[in-house]
Amino acid sequence: MVFYDYDEPTDHHLADDQATLCVLYNPVFYTFITAHPKCVKVWDACTGELLNVFRDLTHREITCICMDERKRKLFVGDQKGRLFSINIKNGARMKKFRKSKKKKDKGGSKDKNDISALYYWGEKNILISSSWDGRVRLYDDSTADQEGCKRYSMKKHKESVNFIDFKQSHSLCASCSDDGSIVIYNYGSYRQEGILRVPGDDQSEIKMCKFLSPHDCLVSADIEGFLHFFAVTPSSRKNEHLCKASNVNIS
Repeated sequence: MVFYDYDEPTDHHLADDQATLCVLYNPVFYTFITAHPKCVKVWDACTGELLNVFRDLTHREITCICMDERKRKLFVGDQKGRLFSINIKNGARMKKFRKSKKKKDKGGSKDKNDISALYYWGEKNILISSSWDGRVRLYDDSTADQEGCKRYSMKKHKESVNFIDFKQSHSLCASCSDDGSIVIYNYGSYRQEGILRVPGDDQSEIKMCKFLSPHDCLVSADIEGFLHFFAVTPSSRKNEHLCKASNVNIS
């Protein structure tokens, strides 16, 4: 007798028994890709049929995913701070991206390696990652080597980096952190364009930031539920706080 563990959700209305961390749409293969702590699933966008389940990709929980510009590769980050790419069609491991060994924190913290966000800069074949150790890293994906080379590492935040966004027209990367700051960095010139902060003493943890392309503006969302709008380069008012918005019940 052979026994098999069935770990698909018994409720067919659920994508997985565990949380859905991220959902991506692949316009090349007409599929949706969902990331869960223990697996990645691929769904037919037309019928909703489950096409593939990629398990055991990493020994730690998956934290985020992103696709390359051609929509053929999927980049996966985990709790341990590891990064690797897989073939979207069959789940085969393609490349891993190494980071330099991190010195132990004075406080002995071991839970700040989670990869929090990924972005693929297709023009330069660069993978950009952020993590809870407060760093933003760039990896070179242009070679056929099985190991991607780390090109640059930036630590401008005192706390965890929660999200990154990229404005390709000006090579600008925005990273937001629990320390209440947003760092704008130009990866074309490797120059810091500014550090954005909310005016006053209320520096809440910032969980997300997005460039409002094609406008020279960026919006952030903090843990208190407020949205803050900033002007960014090349605007003449760059790094200026423009306004604040909050959730308002208009029923």
